Amino acid sequence: MAERPATPRVLCISQVRMESTRLPGKVLMDLGGKPVVQRVYERLSRAARVDEVVLALPDTAENDELASACEAFGAGVYRGSLDDVLSRYACAARAFEADVVVRVTSDCPFADPALVDAVVERLLGEAALDYASNNLVRTYPLGFDAEAFWADALFAADTDARE
Repeated sequence: MAERPATPRVLCISQVRMESTRLPGKVLMDLGGKPVVQRVYERLSRAARVDEVVLALPDTAENDELASACEAFGAGVYRGSLDDVLSRYACAARAFEADVVVRVTSDCPFADPALVDAVVERLLGEAALDYASNNLVRTYPLGFDAEAFWADALFAADTDARE
């Protein structure tokens, strides 16, 4: 791995799609006057250790309405593979020049910015770590999961998955 920056650019990428198997379109459903995905975006944007939040959507016609909605409330949007989520993350991280990536799914409207910050601090606090999470041993309810990892580790995993 290359030398890592002392002050990394931290990008939170939240995967989002319309094709939910249990409740299709749930991310655009109303939650207190705003779509669920906007609530997620707004909560993640409150994390002090995150420089930018990007929503990673599949590049399919079924997700065009979702992309427009996300852009309308000001979210950065990356569109990539429907089925290869690892690639979608890696390409979004490259496109938005991330040094560190935080992963949170977009069906968690109560994601806690303080927990996101704690996971980022854990990653940055120990030079030997490539990955940190608050869900390796479950101590929080579902919906509060956050993962942080160095972008170079993500790129290596994406390359390895293709070989």
